[in-house]
Amino acid sequence: MKSKKDIWSISSNQAKGVAAGANRNDKPINEVDKYDGKPKKGYYYHWHPYKRTPKAHAFYGGPVK
Repeated sequence: MKSKKDIWSISSNQAKGVAAGANRNDKPINEVDKYDGKPKKGYYYHWHPYKRTPKAHAFYGGPVK
């Protein structure tokens, strides 16, 4: 992630740990892309490093159904 590349993990905790390690200044951000306030089908939940720096995603689990 530090080299601005997305990663994928099996669990949210693993993905959160990677995002936290990419920027140790504060807590990572958890989200999923939404449409009309609902998670988009086929998109993945993910973590971003603090302040989205570096610009990369730590995806986890399966896609939204």
